Amino acid sequence: DHRRRDTRRLCEQVMPITNVDSALTTLAAFKVYRELTDTSKDTLISSLIPRASARISSFCNRKFTQATYSETFNGNGTHLLYVTHWPITTPLSSLQSGVGDVWQHQGGVFNSSSLLVERSTTSGAGHYVVHPGEDGQGLIEKYGYFGGGDDQRTAWPRGTLNIKVTYQGGYATIPDEIAQAAIRLTAVYFLRAERGLDYTTSESIQAGGGSMSAIPQELPKDIIEMLTPWKAARLSGVSGL
Repeated sequence: DHRRRDTRRLCEQVMPITNVDSALTTLAAFKVYRELTDTSKDTLISSLIPRASARISSFCNRKFTQATYSETFNGNGTHLLYVTHWPITTPLSSLQSGVGDVWQHQGGVFNSSSLLVERSTTSGAGHYVVHPGEDGQGLIEKYGYFGGGDDQRTAWPRGTLNIKVTYQGGYATIPDEIAQAAIRLTAVYFLRAERGLDYTTSESIQAGGGSMSAIPQELPKDIIEMLTPWKAARLSGVSGL
């Protein structure tokens, strides 16, 4: 899949996940899907949408709603650095100072002296290139890297907490596949709640021919298939903000 990252060559993101999506669909969209016209279930549905959204965000290891993020990385001597919540609004230089910036300092001092410059599309001068869109996968590439060893002039230098990125990431409009997955998962939770079950539980139900089938606690297979192309790879022990 073209969206999958090369996890062997990531600069490690070291900040913990502190938030997830809470509104990947809307009450109105869900009611259209379920053909509901009255308001008797609105409070229940409105409580389930954030839960479904958070579950999807957690499964995909990323947040889809557009927001401003700040992330700190361990450089590993390669030209690749991936932020967590792509797509990145580009160019970074179009954003206000402190929102679209990249710093590099071996002592973790991030100020005007350690601020890098985004590569200019006209002059070609600059320290890094941002790869836009979903296919860009949040990649910020150190400009001038052509392989052949750990050239510190053209690679993100090895270090601990030595790279910081602030950026605007995510979608102003949630992609249709993600919104549909959120509606579908909200519907699963809604049906469980209608049966008097907690949305996190499993239930054994009577299937065709008299056999018993279980509604699993995990994401349903069809939702997993919808979300897998959007899932961010993550290194073991490494998480993102």
